[in-house]
Amino acid sequence: QRRKTMASAGAPSPVPSTLRRRIAFTRHGEAAHNVLIACGRETASPALVAEGRQLLDPVLTPDGLEQATRLAHELVALRRRFDVVVTSPLQRALQTAETLYEHKLAARVVVTALHTENGMPVEGDDVAGQPCQRGGPALDLQLTSPIGWDFKRLADRAEWTCDAGKPAHGWYHPLPVDQRLGLFRDFLYSLDPATDKDVLVVGHSGFYLKFLGGDKMGNCELLEKEV
Repeated sequence: QRRKTMASAGAPSPVPSTLRRRIAFTRHGEAAHNVLIACGRETASPALVAEGRQLLDPVLTPDGLEQATRLAHELVALRRRFDVVVTSPLQRALQTAETLYEHKLAARVVVTALHTENGMPVEGDDVAGQPCQRGGPALDLQLTSPIGWDFKRLADRAEWTCDAGKPAHGWYHPLPVDQRLGLFRDFLYSLDPATDKDVLVVGHSGFYLKFLGGDKMGNCELLEKEV
C-alpha cells in the first residue's frame, strides 16, 4: 500500500477535503537515461551513471514504449477516458502521453513544465541541472506532437527557459521543484471541473515524491489520489 502522508519538505499545504480533486497520475515509460543510470548503479560504474545523466531530453526505450502501450490497453479495457491529459514537455513524458492519445484515451492534452524535475542546479540534488532533466524548444516540441495539443504555457519564459545564450544546452522551468509544488496544485485546481472532470497527469518520479509523498513510482504505474 502506498503511504498516504505528504512528503514533509516542500510539500503543498494541506487542503480541506471539500476542496480536493481526485486526479490520476502516471510516470513516463522507461527512458534511455533510466537504463544507463540503473546499470551504472548496479555495476558500481560512475561513468555509466554520468553518461545517462548527460543525455539531453532522452526518449523512451523500446521497453518504455511497450510499457506505455500496456498502460493504454489496460485503460481501454477499463473503458477509461480522460477529459484532459496534463503532460510535462520532456520527450519521455510527451511520448507516453502520445501513446495514450493515440488510443483515444484523452479528449485533449495540455503541456506544462510545472511538474518537471529540477532543470537547474540545486544544492543537495546531484541530478538537478543535468541534461537528462532538460528538454527542447517549445516550437520544436509542438511541431513534432499531434496537432491540437496545447503548448501555450511554454511560450512564457517564466515557465520554459534556457541558460542565457545557450539554448542548445536544454530548456527547463526556472524555479526549483520545492517552489512549484503549490503552483502545480493551483494549476490542477484551475481546470474546470465541469469540462475537465477526469484528469490524468503524466510526469516524473522525483516531482511526484515531493508532491504526492509515498514511494517512488514505477514507469507507467498508475495512481489516483486526492490533492
